[in-house]
Amino acid sequence: VLTGSDKLGHFFSQGKKYYMSRLAGWREEHIFGRGTFNERWLFGQLTTSVYSNADLVANYEGYLFYRSLFEDGIVAGKSAIVRFAGDRAVIERPFSWSDHVNDYWDEALNPSHMSPAMAKSIQQAILGVCPDYERAPEVFRVRNEAALETRYAGIGLKPAPENSVPFVCSAAAAASASR
Repeated sequence: VLTGSDKLGHFFSQGKKYYMSRLAGWREEHIFGRGTFNERWLFGQLTTSVYSNADLVANYEGYLFYRSLFEDGIVAGKSAIVRFAGDRAVIERPFSWSDHVNDYWDEALNPSHMSPAMAKSIQQAILGVCPDYERAPEVFRVRNEAALETRYAGIGLKPAPENSVPFVCSAAAAASASR
């Protein structure tokens, strides 16, 4: 999975903030609402013109990571990573990035919602990868998309298929064919 290095910051830092909010008694609806607020304002759209769906996914997966440190079943079919034997922490299972990283971390596969001017600029840049898309379209498609849509249904994603490689390249090809 291709992902920007900023996703690690989202995973560890924002994920921890989500987790600490849970420990403070916040409902998940409020936690995820705070995440979307931050993505609309300070950390996203207001300052960069971009509402990053992939950032929200990394935030959420970080939250699940912190929960999975001490709670069984947060990662389906897996125990907590750490157990306590008396006052000593014991590693129960190894951490695996594959429990958290998926195609929705890739902003090319999970495109951001953005201002019209920014979208126009991004769509122009995408035209440069259309030859790659034509050669290997499967590389630009999300694996298990229905499962990922379900997994992230409650975290405030703003789907933006018009900013995806398949959409932009297909539209360009159709426009070219009609000339």
